[in-house]
Amino acid sequence: MCIKGKRIKLVFATKEDKKLIYEMLTSEEVIDYMFSDQHPAPTWDEFNEDEPEIFF
Repeated sequence: MCIKGKRIKLVFATKEDKKLIYEMLTSEEVIDYMFSDQHPAPTWDEFNEDEPEIFF
């Protein structure tokens, strides 16, 4: 599935995108908005094992 506009195109993430998504999720600019002391950021291994394949 794809959503396409005049200036942007949204497509589903693939398994090849998984590492990039993890890196963006845990980047310096985003990590404080997504995680806290009560809900810490996962390690790559935790993210890789816990995120269902259906998301990619």
